[in-house]
Amino acid sequence: MRIPLYIIFLIIFFCAIPYQLDAQDSSQTRIVGGSDVKRAFWPWMAALVKRNSPTLAGGFFCGGVLIHRQWLLTSAHCVHTYQANEYQVALNIHDLQTDQGDLYLVRKHVIHPAFNHLNLENDLALIQLKNSTPYPVIESTLNPLIDDGTPGIVIGWGQLSEYGNFAKTLQQVTVPIVSNERCQQAFLKDPNDVHISPNVLCAGEPEGGKDACYGDSGGPLIIHYLNRWILAGIVSWGHGCARPDYFGVYTRISSYIEFIDRNVPSITLSGQITAQSNENSGRKIPVPHAYIRLVDTEYMACTDNSGFYSLDVPSGIFSISIKAENYLPIIREINLTQRKKIVFFDETLSQSIEGDVNCDGKVNLEDIVQTLKKIVNE
Repeated sequence: MRIPLYIIFLIIFFCAIPYQLDAQDSSQTRIVGGSDVKRAFWPWMAALVKRNSPTLAGGFFCGGVLIHRQWLLTSAHCVHTYQANEYQVALNIHDLQTDQGDLYLVRKHVIHPAFNHLNLENDLALIQLKNSTPYPVIESTLNPLIDDGTPGIVIGWGQLSEYGNFAKTLQQVTVPIVSNERCQQAFLKDPNDVHISPNVLCAGEPEGGKDACYGDSGGPLIIHYLNRWILAGIVSWGHGCARPDYFGVYTRISSYIEFIDRNVPSITLSGQITAQSNENSGRKIPVPHAYIRLVDTEYMACTDNSGFYSLDVPSGIFSISIKAENYLPIIREINLTQRKKIVFFDETLSQSIEGDVNCDGKVNLEDIVQTLKKIVNE
């Protein structure tokens, strides 16, 4: 079963095209039945923006969510027609018209191999940035069971109503989770042949009035669990926006943990290399194109023009020694990133130090942490 082509084309068109912000009634500050987000309240929220657009508002086409200092999740239908060098990721954004934010170039995106652009099954993609970010990440839920009625929050810059203007500032709306069985029943009255699979999550009010809308694609549906917010879904599609007796459909994150784990590295070592301009000056200048490597491995990277590098390594056995060849003295800002743990160091280092703190011939995460702590004398 699948949605007719013209319906899917309309969904993709309105979700993925860049928009122009028009004059709005100043009292209309809602996503669809929602409200303004406080500035910097959801620091892992991202905007996908076309490269070389004169404004963020003019280039914006979808949302995304940071799950790792260098990786985001979004909807596959948002990026499947783009090359990685055709768009960038904006973080630290509240107002798309006035904020400059922090822009990150995209190294690559990974679309789920079973994504179907006709019926939007497996509508999920990963985006890898060229450099790591300093922003917090959101944890994904591993539990496939979310109780009917659980409150969820949808976040985005999409349209404020089905035929309305796009939001100037980031919006959020609270919607209850709806069981897949109830969701399927809602779509049975539709003449289109819609199948609600176990890999999606539905949310919304039966009377309508609250929903994601066009332009919110790729953004998060989050729930509160064990005193923290976690990612439950990614905005995928819906029948219009906030219509009575219909619900919004989201990609269910718990169904794709293996896909995420297979592509997002266990460990990312990243940072910046700079050099002092001369012996008498404390001024530090970036060291572009320095060669970074883990000794005795094939894992390597080079710094960019600003001295930044990001080096992905798998979990497992390897000897660690980070060094920039031919540049001394050097300053290294080292980040050791996992999905749930960040270790940050910012110290002057003058030599590379190999680590195997327990002398068992293996280097694991604990060894890496202990080695870095020894380097900075903590």
